[in-house]
Amino acid sequence: LPGDFEIAEREVGGVVSSGMLCSETELEIGSAESGIVVLGPGDPGKPGQLARDALGLEDHVFEIGLTPNRPDCLGHVGLARELALAFDVSFGTPSPGFPTRLVSGVAREELAEELPLIEGPNAPATDTLTLVDPREGVPTVVPIRIDAPDRCPRYAGGVVQGVKVGPSPFWLRYRLHVLGVRSIDNVVDVTNLVLFELGHPIHAFDMARLRGPEIVVRLAEEGEKMATLDDVERTFTADDLLICDGGGPVAVAGVMGGADTEIRKDTRDVLIEVAYFDPRSIRRTSRRVGLHTDSSHRFERGVDPNAVPWAMRRAVSLLCGLAGGAAAPIARDVYPEPVRSAQIELDPAHVGRLIGAPIEDGESRKALDAIGCAISPGEERGWRVSAPTWRPDLSRPEDLVEEVARIRGYDAIPTELPRVLPSGRGVSPRQRAARRLKEAAADLGLLEAVNFSFVSEADLSRSRVRTDAVAVANPLSEERAVMRTSGRPGLLSDVGRARRHQSRSVAQFEVARVYLPSGEALPDERLELGLVLAGERISHVGDAGRYDFYDGKGALESILEAAFGVRPEVALDDSLAETHPSLHPRRRAIVRVRGAVVGAVG
Repeated sequence: LPGDFEIAEREVGGVVSSGMLCSETELEIGSAESGIVVLGPGDPGKPGQLARDALGLEDHVFEIGLTPNRPDCLGHVGLARELALAFDVSFGTPSPGFPTRLVSGVAREELAEELPLIEGPNAPATDTLTLVDPREGVPTVVPIRIDAPDRCPRYAGGVVQGVKVGPSPFWLRYRLHVLGVRSIDNVVDVTNLVLFELGHPIHAFDMARLRGPEIVVRLAEEGEKMATLDDVERTFTADDLLICDGGGPVAVAGVMGGADTEIRKDTRDVLIEVAYFDPRSIRRTSRRVGLHTDSSHRFERGVDPNAVPWAMRRAVSLLCGLAGGAAAPIARDVYPEPVRSAQIELDPAHVGRLIGAPIEDGESRKALDAIGCAISPGEERGWRVSAPTWRPDLSRPEDLVEEVARIRGYDAIPTELPRVLPSGRGVSPRQRAARRLKEAAADLGLLEAVNFSFVSEADLSRSRVRTDAVAVANPLSEERAVMRTSGRPGLLSDVGRARRHQSRSVAQFEVARVYLPSGEALPDERLELGLVLAGERISHVGDAGRYDFYDGKGALESILEAAFGVRPEVALDDSLAETHPSLHPRRRAIVRVRGAVVGAVG
């Protein structure tokens, strides 16, 4: 067993015992820590079989690293599609299954928002269905209203009545265990299983705890609050998308459900939510409230909006089978503006030109067909390629060319050096100046620093440099919200980081661009040399000590003289009190070259 514990004969109370009672945790086949593994009537295996064979423990788990542009592979169906492509075999989306227990007396209204759960070529025969009387006072269809269709283009809700919440069968507990998810109960486990199967998150509400006649998808009111499933009360802004009932929010859309409507032991009726949310909206809310969940991880990368029916039928089918529920045969599916496939114009000859190797049109067509694209003649010439909605990363011709190259094999692309024609102008004066400055500073023994051009307004203020900076339109974070107006914040940050790591000496330089507002479309970009000397002086000859003003003055003079053959004039100047107020009043000087002010040292 784990921990090098061996099962062997042991004497217990004077009696020799040849066995041992083990929990799921001790056997590493589940998360239950107390008691022994108890198998129910529906679990596999027969007495006398090896546990490995009886419980299906002979398995292989692959841990796959994905880039953010492939959300379709965050589920088993997407990975199966890729494996079929790799092994050149046909792929068919598996049947989601159908509920075998239905609530009787539910009439179709022939509305566009209806989602039948038992229609299709694989629907079961009517004589295999069990009809169940509806539970009194429990609706079979829940109305849905989307007030923010740009944030939630599609939202579906299906009702399952009469469920019995309890432990999941072993096969489901074990499947979730190897996927790194703790088993909760059969209802919650079904939602997690569908998430990993399809890569499409779903959610279950306790209908007895929903208030009001309908579900409303809307933006939050500024300062609105709700307790999430982790029992933390969260405050929302007007940019956050919420799922609400008649009394207020019941879930943070695409991120986490609410504590008030969670599934509990006494839950009898369940509303299944399957939706598609705008990825950017979910990403902003997830970061703002500090919640990164399996659900938000997938929604913020983009799920397939047209997989909603499959996910709904799969979840309802499993709930009826595992929790003894009866499904309403009609779910509500609000989809006012269907998400269309990306239409991409592609010249087949462009594929070979971009890859750098000749590729037949037929090979390109076969590769695009294999990933689910539909090809038709283009408007003027070439092809019009309709990308599948489960591939949000395909939006331009280069994306399609990359897919052809990937399927063909990157090793099939010839390795050739490109023919590069010289510009004729050579290196620009600015590039030569930057190169000379770097070489001179490195020759002096300074280490080159490369810092971000993006900083925070607080960094500029603390460094006492210009704070009227150029703002970034879509910053990654508050720490990268503006463009630097000076290299000083980055160099001072380097010093702080070095001291936190117990470094006794810092001697660095940076030659980089700074960005100043110009009043025009583009900022004024300037090349700036920055030096920082801090801590103990590195000296092989002479007395050791700490860096002071004269070390900085000497380093600057040496660099400028080596780079440009001029010795700068370094002199005291009262104007530095306004232009460089952070420098010590008696240890600062202005730097001039041929009468022009080029900087300061202090």
